[in-house]
Amino acid sequence: MFLWGKTNVAFLTRSVAVWLGLACLLGVCARAESSFLRGARVIWVRGDRVYVASPDSLTLEPGTILAFKNRGKQVATGEVTAVHDGELIAAKVTSGSFAKVKHLERLEVTADRPAIRPMPLLRVGYPSPNRNNLLFDCSNQSLDSSLQVGGIGASPVQRVYKSEASGTRAYRLVRDPTISAAAPWPDTLLIRLFDDSADEEIALERGDLDVAVFWPGEASTHIREVTGWTPWESRIGARGQLTAAVRRPYQGGFADPFHEKELKALERLNHELFRDDLLPFPRLGGSPSTTLGRFKVDASLPGHETMEQFLNGAVGPDSPIDTARVVQLSYHEIWPTVPVIADLPEDYWLVVRCPVISRAKLQPYLHAIDTEALANLFRCVPPPRKQ
Repeated sequence: MFLWGKTNVAFLTRSVAVWLGLACLLGVCARAESSFLRGARVIWVRGDRVYVASPDSLTLEPGTILAFKNRGKQVATGEVTAVHDGELIAAKVTSGSFAKVKHLERLEVTADRPAIRPMPLLRVGYPSPNRNNLLFDCSNQSLDSSLQVGGIGASPVQRVYKSEASGTRAYRLVRDPTISAAAPWPDTLLIRLFDDSADEEIALERGDLDVAVFWPGEASTHIREVTGWTPWESRIGARGQLTAAVRRPYQGGFADPFHEKELKALERLNHELFRDDLLPFPRLGGSPSTTLGRFKVDASLPGHETMEQFLNGAVGPDSPIDTARVVQLSYHEIWPTVPVIADLPEDYWLVVRCPVISRAKLQPYLHAIDTEALANLFRCVPPPRKQ
């Protein structure tokens, strides 16, 4: 959705709730082309300037088209220039007039995503195989050429790009002119690989890149602030799932719940090691455990020792530990398929997301295309077997 507001969601069933959350995260949710701004009121008009107040905090992209209707009849349209504090919308009148409107506060306001045309070139930065991260080994990469049009359920699914030329540090992907795409994908994708995340940030800040993909937790506070980028106002590429699960014999047919300190440790892991780039899906309901266990991270994860030490330290060295109770962490990739969920898991999920960072001006364009595909241009594949 290009418009975000305060929404109350009723959980009809546990499985539906989790599936919908993950589906929206992975870009499967349908996007409305037009949205009614419930409760929004025109509070001031002067010349070609109009200001609209919203009772709900929301995000509108610059260039979003507002339509103003008086008893169902459209009297004017405007283009959003800014949103202040999420509640005051500033727009420039592009057609029509408010001159004959006696009660501005009674006007209905709707918002439509601005028309966006394909860019001739989009320059994308991406981690090279030499970039390490805590969660997965991507030292052997494979370019995912399955950038597709049509989205989920489209038939047939067509590929948009083909590799025209490539080198050890860059890839050039050119759109097939015979294929039409609903989204405004650029004519050419120029991909540069970076060994160091700091170098990638410098290239983005200097304008040598249009957009940069980072592994979870890599992007510094500085680059997030200087670009005006926030995770909740931008799409983030989901890549995998980190699962925490209590492993001990079931009692009475129910899984052993988490202790409050264990949940706090997982929250700190996300905040301090991954800069909140992981999206938590905690287990719902139930009484917390009265006993603590020790954390054990899957040894196949590159940063298993670092994470294990952090989590056990976050619980507190003076806390009594039940040695029969183990909180295990494991990781598996979920891109490009939405996982099939039979029921709400008894475990604590952290969906692993890769920040796709750009200047605020470019974010409407990234919203219009499949940012998930940009975040996952390369797949991490097992190294070739030695002969």
